[in-house]
Amino acid sequence: MRLKKLVFFGLFLITVFVFAGCETLTTAATTTTAGPRDTTTAISTSAGILSTTTKTPTTTKTPTTTAMSDEAVLQSFLDAIDLGNLAAVTEDLNLATPVVSSINVVWTTTDPDVVTNQGEITVPQYGQGNATATLRATATLLGRTSLYRDFTVVVLEESAESFLNRLGAMIIINSSDSITVDFNLPASLQGATITWQSSHPMIAEVAAEAVEGSYKITIKRPVASDGGVDTSVTLTAKLSIGGVQVEIEKMIRVIAVEEEIVQTSIAEART
Repeated sequence: MRLKKLVFFGLFLITVFVFAGCETLTTAATTTTAGPRDTTTAISTSAGILSTTTKTPTTTKTPTTTAMSDEAVLQSFLDAIDLGNLAAVTEDLNLATPVVSSINVVWTTTDPDVVTNQGEITVPQYGQGNATATLRATATLLGRTSLYRDFTVVVLEESAESFLNRLGAMIIINSSDSITVDFNLPASLQGATITWQSSHPMIAEVAAEAVEGSYKITIKRPVASDGGVDTSVTLTAKLSIGGVQVEIEKMIRVIAVEEEIVQTSIAEART
């Protein structure tokens, strides 16, 4: 029993000796400060606190910008021009472009009879077909660099309806506000056929058939002594071409006569 006590006591002394003679790692902590990156590592031991500092250089990123070339600036400007639907043009074009103080724009055309440098178009007459020309926009930056962009312009020919209305406007009745005698109206014009109808056939009668390309309008003036007065008459024309038809109206005023004039032949007068 005594021997066992001696053994345990000896082991206890050995343990105390080891812990007293050796440094024991207990805790470790790392801290980082801002700026040039200083990394401090603290180590706690039985002999005290040991610390080490490591400096890590910082890297500063400088923002970079990429300047557009003159060609890129001009290309972007030209790409922004929008003239609308150029495959079916029926009205003058607006050639206004974005206002940029350093860029000058000049427009040119391959055919001013189709579209001018100002965007004014000439509509081909009905039956002539569509017309095509090219507009070119040349943009110059600061007077040193130029680029251009082409625009193909297709101007549609005049529609049949527009053509017929234009023909109707060309028919003029002379002295229409003071009609006293017969006159003729056309039965055709530039390929279009024309028929006529009177609102007062007893005053202005349209012939049943055309003769030599014209309809005769026979005037029967009202007689003032019978209560007749100046009378307005509407002559309606129907113009047709290519299956399209339009109507136009022409107004006339037939002047009344003071008394009826009876015309007789010489032979009738002798009898």
